[in-house]
Amino acid sequence: MATLNKTHSFSAHAGRVWTTAFHPTADLFATSSSDRFLKLWDSSAVLLHSVKTPHARTVRSAAWSSCGNYLATSSFDGSTVVWEYSKGELEPLTTLKGHENEVKCSAWSSDGNFLATCGRDKSIWVWSITEDMDFEIMSIMQVHTQDVKSVAWHPSKNLLASTSYDNTAKLWTYDASCDDWVCTQSLEAHSSIVWRAAFSSDGDHLATVGSDEYVALWKHCEDKYELVSKVNTNCVQYSCEFSPVDDKLLFTCGEWGSVVIFRVDEGLKEIGRAKDLHEADINSISFSKASVGVLCSGSDDGTVNLLSLIHISEPTRPY
Repeated sequence: MATLNKTHSFSAHAGRVWTTAFHPTADLFATSSSDRFLKLWDSSAVLLHSVKTPHARTVRSAAWSSCGNYLATSSFDGSTVVWEYSKGELEPLTTLKGHENEVKCSAWSSDGNFLATCGRDKSIWVWSITEDMDFEIMSIMQVHTQDVKSVAWHPSKNLLASTSYDNTAKLWTYDASCDDWVCTQSLEAHSSIVWRAAFSSDGDHLATVGSDEYVALWKHCEDKYELVSKVNTNCVQYSCEFSPVDDKLLFTCGEWGSVVIFRVDEGLKEIGRAKDLHEADINSISFSKASVGVLCSGSDDGTVNLLSLIHISEPTRPY
């Protein structure tokens, strides 16, 4: 079994906390909120940096590049701002515009060559990035029939996952024959909004979570992902993330301030559940890459929690 210990709990923003995102190498994390502020904290809950973003509305997403030198924030104002991180501070580098309305999420490819954004206009944009950090529109994909809620990249391949209000997740790759990004697979396991998708660190598994209260686990088999397990958590799940040190551990978060912990060795096996970590729904969880077993969560109540993972051995069975 496994459980979570709350080490710090603090008021982080004057509005809903939408995103918590640990830096890929440093012992710090970023938070974004409906109050339009972007903040950096260390793993002891010390505020390191705070800046009011140029966004005119809620900052829905914050995502670090794999090198840790850049961060992208996406907003309900229809824009994505790319920030440069240097000497402990964030400075705006450029603003990307084009979506018709709310941008819900942004994500960097592992090689740093692409940035994906998605939004309420049902589209996914892939931006190519030059060595001089110029961003050029490479493709606009409009296959989803409703809002696109999130995008996530494979940890080592240029394979993109998207989730949507149309109850599906989709996978995308670049096709050189048509010089465009194409949908290679539609993943259909949910009966309501699919909020989030996450790849395991080896890319062997993909998890999706939705408003139907289900967590679905997909496994890579040959050239596609196949559904191997589906579990009802009895509460809406808004986000998910695999442990960076043990990719057989999956964490989901959602309604009632809850986090559910699964092992994915053979399907989905719930091995722990923490309730009422916040006074409201949890929108985001993120694992520290610098401190093993440390993660943070952000909630509708404006608070952030720092949590430590505690493993408890299975009880010994009598002979």
